Amino acid sequence: MARISAFAILILVLLTSGGAAGLLVGRWGASEKLRQAVTKLEGTSLSAGPRWDVLEGELSARELAVAEVDGYLLRRFVDRQTGRIISVLIVCGRPGPVSVHTPDICFAGAGYAQRGGTRAWEGPGEPPSGFQVLDFQKLNVATPSFQRVFLSWGHEGHWTAPSSPRLAFAGAAYLYKLYVIRELNSPGEALDAQDPAVELIAELMPRLRLSLFPAL
Repeated sequence: MARISAFAILILVLLTSGGAAGLLVGRWGASEKLRQAVTKLEGTSLSAGPRWDVLEGELSARELAVAEVDGYLLRRFVDRQTGRIISVLIVCGRPGPVSVHTPDICFAGAGYAQRGGTRAWEGPGEPPSGFQVLDFQKLNVATPSFQRVFLSWGHEGHWTAPSSPRLAFAGAAYLYKLYVIRELNSPGEALDAQDPAVELIAELMPRLRLSLFPAL
C-alpha cells in the first residue's frame, strides 16, 4: 500500500494546485503555443531503458477540469530488479495554474510533513536541469513512510526550479511541470548518482528535450 500511496499523491498534488489557481488566474482560451505544447506532450513516449517496466495512469475529465491543466502524462516506472516504483507526472497548461502550489503545501494536506528544507539540485545531462528536491514523512501511522519529490518547470527548452515560478513564468504562453516521486527506504537517504530517481531522470530528460523542444 505504501508504494501505491505515492501514485495517489500525484493526483492530490494536481488537483490542489489547480483548484487554488482557479481563484487567482482567469481562463481566456488556449493560445496556439499552448495547443502546440500540449500536442507535443501527448505525443511523447515517456519510456526508459530495459531496467524499467512502464505502467500508464489516467486522469478523469473531472480531475483535469478541477486541475485546470490542458494536457498531461502520468506513468509509474517499476524497477525490474528491485520492484521499486517511481511515479512520474508531467502536466502542461497556462503558467498560472501550473506554477502554483509546490509539494510542501499539497503533501501537508495528505498527512505528510517535510523533513529538512527544500534543496536545489542540478540534474544530470547537458544542458543541466534545475530541480527542487523535498523529502516527506507520513505522520500518525504505525509504519513510517517516506517520500522524495523532484520538481521542475519546463519552458522554451529549459527545465528550471525558480524560487517563485509564478513570477518567473508570468506572461508565458504555456508551462510544463514535472514531478518525479519515489518512496525512500529510510529517512535521510543520500541524494547521489545511485538514487534510482536520479538514474531515471538522467534517462528521461534527453528524451523530453527532444520531444518537447525539438527545435532547440
